[in-house]
Amino acid sequence: MGLKQWNRPDTRFLQPDPATTVTLPETAPSVLTVGGYNHLNDSLYPPSGRGPTRTGRIKPEITAPAVNVFGPVSPEGYQARSGTSAAAALTAGACAQILQWAIPDGNMVRITQANLKAMLARGAFRRPETDYPNNSWGFGQLDVIESLEES
Repeated sequence: MGLKQWNRPDTRFLQPDPATTVTLPETAPSVLTVGGYNHLNDSLYPPSGRGPTRTGRIKPEITAPAVNVFGPVSPEGYQARSGTSAAAALTAGACAQILQWAIPDGNMVRITQANLKAMLARGAFRRPETDYPNNSWGFGQLDVIESLEES
């Protein structure tokens, strides 16, 4: 069975730039854009999207592990996966933990999407040799515990 092509053959970036690779919907202001890094050697995951947006906003906002992330697969079992989709899944889990702390646990019952993004940014791990925020690492590496402690 042959592979189906998702894009038309003539699909192109209007202004191609390998240093600016974030695209819709991740460029929207309200979207939490997640980049990926290799937690085994602390390097940026090469296929991870990089900003800025066309309007100059920092994207991604946060980075999470994207290489050999161990997790559940269908129908039953676990497997290591790599990619920013794995980083996004880890970040979604982190957001769920923060929302549990905020709403059911009564710590910030009126939390907004902007509050959540700000918490992740404040709590992110930042390497001393890197300037933040930037268009590769965002505000830093995902750190749920620090995000909650900084609240």
